[in-house]
Amino acid sequence: MQMMRMKYWLVILVVMALCGCADDGDVVRLCANPDLDCNDSNACTLDRCDPVRGCLNEPVSCNDGDVCTVDSCDSAIGCVTAPVSCNDRDACTADSCDPSMGCLNTEISASCDDSDLCTTDSCDPSLGCVNATMSCDDGNECTAESCDSMTGCSSVPVAMGTPCDRGLGACLNGVCEAVACSSDANCNDSDACTMDRCDLSNNMCVNTDITASCDDGNACTDDSCAAETGCVNTDNSANCDDGEECTAESCDPSTGCSSEPVLDGTVCDGGAGVCSGGSCLSTSEVEYMQDFEALDQMDVNALGDDGWIVFGSVFDPAGNFLFGYGTFAAPNDGSAFSAIVRDQGGPDQGSQQVSIYSDYNNTDHALGNTIEASVFRERTITAADVGRTILFSFDAKAGNINNPGDALCPCSSTAFAFIKTIDPSSNFDQTNNVREITTALPDSWGRFEIRLPIDAGLVGQLLQVGFATTATLFEPSANFYDNVEIGSAATAQ
Repeated sequence: MQMMRMKYWLVILVVMALCGCADDGDVVRLCANPDLDCNDSNACTLDRCDPVRGCLNEPVSCNDGDVCTVDSCDSAIGCVTAPVSCNDRDACTADSCDPSMGCLNTEISASCDDSDLCTTDSCDPSLGCVNATMSCDDGNECTAESCDSMTGCSSVPVAMGTPCDRGLGACLNGVCEAVACSSDANCNDSDACTMDRCDLSNNMCVNTDITASCDDGNACTDDSCAAETGCVNTDNSANCDDGEECTAESCDPSTGCSSEPVLDGTVCDGGAGVCSGGSCLSTSEVEYMQDFEALDQMDVNALGDDGWIVFGSVFDPAGNFLFGYGTFAAPNDGSAFSAIVRDQGGPDQGSQQVSIYSDYNNTDHALGNTIEASVFRERTITAADVGRTILFSFDAKAGNINNPGDALCPCSSTAFAFIKTIDPSSNFDQTNNVREITTALPDSWGRFEIRLPIDAGLVGQLLQVGFATTATLFEPSANFYDNVEIGSAATAQ
C-alpha cells in the first residue's frame, strides 16, 4: 500500500511538470506526505522538510569558538572537538593553550636556579634544566679550592713548602716563591714540628711534619707537638679518677686507665658507709658481712648458726627433675654441702674461708643422677626493698672442681653464685635467678658481684643469696669463697 501511495504522488508531480500547470495558489504540500522521511542518517547534517523543495540536509557547524580545539564532524557521532597540541618540543618552555589566544610557550629558564652557588644553571632545549658543577680553580697551585653551596668558591693556602712551579719553587702562605738551597741549614722553617732538609736533587727545601713521631707509646700521656718547643707528652693519669671513692684508680703505660675496688669494708661517705664491690653502701644498707674468721672451724653448727641453709635438687641423666630435699641448717663438715677451711686465702682473705661442694652423702651420685647442692641465706622481700637493688659480692678461687689430676676426671661439675626470688604463693615458682658462673675459676683469688633490682611485684617473695654446685658420680666440685657481703643500693634510674 505504501508503495502504491508513493507511485501515486510521483505520477501527479510528473503530470504537473509536463503540463506546465500554473501555480494557482494551492501549492501541493509535499511535506504533508506521511511517508516522507528526510533523515539521511548523517550526524553531520541538519535534516528538515521544505513544503516546496522537499527534504533539505544542511551541514551542521561544529565550531566551538575555542582556538585550543580542532573541530570536525563524524557522520556517525556528530561534532568532535580534539585538543590542539601546543608542544613546541622545547624543554625550556612550559606549553599551554589559552582559549582566546591559542598556544602559549612560556620560557622557564629562570626556574632552573637551584640556589646552589657551586653550580652553573642553564636550560637545554633537549634536556631541560642543567646544573653543572662550577669550577673553583683559581689557577694558583699554592691554594686548595673548595666550594660551599651557600657561600660559593673559597681557597686556602696549601701546606708550607709544597713544591710548585714544576719544582722550581715552594708554596709560602699561598704564593709560589722561588726557593733554592744547598744544605739543610738553608731550610730551617723555625717550626720544631717539622724535619727540615734540602733535597739536593732539585735544591729544594723539604719540611716534613713529625707530629706523629711524638707518640711516646705511653697510654698515660697526651702527645702533641708545639711549633716552638717540639714534642709535648703531658701526663693524663689525673683523668683516670672515676669519682668513686670505693675504687682505686691507676694508669698503666701499656693499657691506660683502670680501677679496682678498694678493700670491702673500707669506710666511705665520711664514715656513713662502707665500700662493697666498688660501691659505697650506707652502713644501714649492708645486711650481712662475713669473712669467716670468727666462726669456729670445729663447730659442725657454725655455718647454720650464722644463718646459712642448704637445699638439694636431684636430676636424672637426661636433666629431668626427680625430687628436692631441705631446707636445713648448713653443715660444717667434710662430706656434704659446705665446710669452713683454713689456709686457702691471700692477704685479703685471712686464715679461714668457706668451701662449697656437692652433697656426697646422697647415694644418687652412684646412680648417675646429678645433685644440685645450694648453700644460701634466705629472707622475705618487704616493701622497704622496692626501688633498691640487692648486691651480692664475694671473693672466690678454684678448689678441686673438675681437677684433671683427680682419678674421677675428666669431670662435668659446675658451680655458680646466685640471687634468686621464689614465690610461695605460686607453688614456690622461681621468679628470678641471677648467676655468676664460677665453674672455671683460676687458682688465684678474684672479686665478683651480682645484682638484682627489686620491684613491687616481688614483695612477699623469698630472697635467696648464695652458692651452688652440680655434680654426679662423686666427681670433685669444690670452690673457695670469702669476704661475703650482702646489701642493697638505690636502683639506678
